[in-house]
Amino acid sequence: TSTSTSTTVTSTSTSTTTVTSTSTSTSTVTSTSTSTATSTSTSTTTTFTCPAVPANPAVFLNFETISGLTLPNAGSANLSASLQGGASIATGLYGNSASIQSSTAFVQLSVSTGYTLAANWTISSWFSGLYSSADFRTLTRGFVNDHQVLIPIGTDLLGTWYNFPSDNATSLANHFFSSGHVLNLTSGWHQITAVGAENTTTFYVDGVSVGTAAFQSRTDVFALGNYQFGDQRFAQLIDEFYVYDRALTPTEVSNLYQTYICAPPTTVSTSTRTSTTTTPPTTFTTTTFVPPAYCPTAPANASVFLSFSSVSGQTVANGGTASLSGLLQGGASITSGLFGNSVQLSSSAYVRLGATGHALAANWTISSWVSGVLSTGFRTLTRSLIRDHQIILPLGTSLLGSWRNYESSNQTSLALHFYSSGYAIDNITTGWHQITAVGSNNETLFYIDGLYVGTAAFQSSTDVFSVGNYFLGEQQFSQQVDEFYVFDRALSSNEVWQLYDFYACPLRPTTTSTTTVTSTSTST
Repeated sequence: TSTSTSTTVTSTSTSTTTVTSTSTSTSTVTSTSTSTATSTSTSTTTTFTCPAVPANPAVFLNFETISGLTLPNAGSANLSASLQGGASIATGLYGNSASIQSSTAFVQLSVSTGYTLAANWTISSWFSGLYSSADFRTLTRGFVNDHQVLIPIGTDLLGTWYNFPSDNATSLANHFFSSGHVLNLTSGWHQITAVGAENTTTFYVDGVSVGTAAFQSRTDVFALGNYQFGDQRFAQLIDEFYVYDRALTPTEVSNLYQTYICAPPTTVSTSTRTSTTTTPPTTFTTTTFVPPAYCPTAPANASVFLSFSSVSGQTVANGGTASLSGLLQGGASITSGLFGNSVQLSSSAYVRLGATGHALAANWTISSWVSGVLSTGFRTLTRSLIRDHQIILPLGTSLLGSWRNYESSNQTSLALHFYSSGYAIDNITTGWHQITAVGSNNETLFYIDGLYVGTAAFQSSTDVFSVGNYFLGEQQFSQQVDEFYVFDRALSSNEVWQLYDFYACPLRPTTTSTTTVTSTSTST
């Protein structure tokens, strides 16, 4: 909303305008006019300033200086880039750019494993000549995992790609997190900026926010302009590439765009004309609407869902489709939880599912929030009535995995019974965290807080009988358990993330903020 008061003056005059450039971002415009009616000479000086590039990028490639195939980094990180696979230098947005014409061409960051992303990060690049949807289009890719900025094959949706072992490595449903924005651009140069923070990636096109993907890559940036193994070219030309070790604000993203399109006058002109001068408003008010948070829904049709918010005596209501209830056993009690109530555990306490447990389907998913994971002993999150611990931390290790029970010479032998995911759980011993296990194709995939951490080469096919402890006790997993799910299918990686983000989705402001800016102008 804007309100203004203006005054219009019409005169015939001879005007000479001289522009003096004082720096790369500031121009001083001096205008002298002589009125034919009064022969009075006046002079007004106005300073026009372009916004500055946000400070301290870790990586900045402008492609202006090159030695052989090596490009120096103008950012703070101690690395250089190199042209690979037939990439070359061409005329760019400003000066030079990287030309990605060959299907194998890309720009490589560092000599080995790329530039590791910080906890929060920003990636930005100008490009021209976006390739068609006949192939995947990768702007940035990690050395081993993840495409931070990608458009999948057969679509123009802008988003990010989460790499993990799956039965279909090119499945959009399993791997692609969309921003919801269709990249339908005019020809010429455009800028894409991706900001990774709070487990999401917000995308900007030409300085304007266009959508958010419900995933944040935590790997590195190794390849720019293409997948390092080729055939995923993003655009014909790449220029002005940045990586920041922080999440730029929307204003900073806008400034990073405006810096390049900002074009103060550069010519000297003399003209005789009839001109209309409008005095700018002295005060204007802008109102910015901050959109409400987008939070996904939990995946549908859970067979078992215990929220521990509806308890009658020792019976916990099941919010899923299976005909069973949870039962508090061995001194388990109800306490304040992640949302509402949770179950408080002890060395003998656990939650029982029905009389004989819930039989697992051919493919299944088990998920639970936990707080205060114990550090010693066997720690069982779920166990069947007769065999198998689907989620366990064995005695003497913090490795997360599954335990296969069968007759053997040593029932507590890790070598004989334990199938590790390879992930050590030490860093989630405090606070609330979500553990999800997906059993499919004779293996179990493990996720922590919505992110894939490893695979165990075993899939339990029994049942889930006890939650939070072995039902005979002394294998307490954590102090508290909340929001427990069993699905009779293997959730996709997108759904696992949604099940986490359903609870963790940050609550952003939903109010409007008003800023009043006062401007003073003189017109003669």
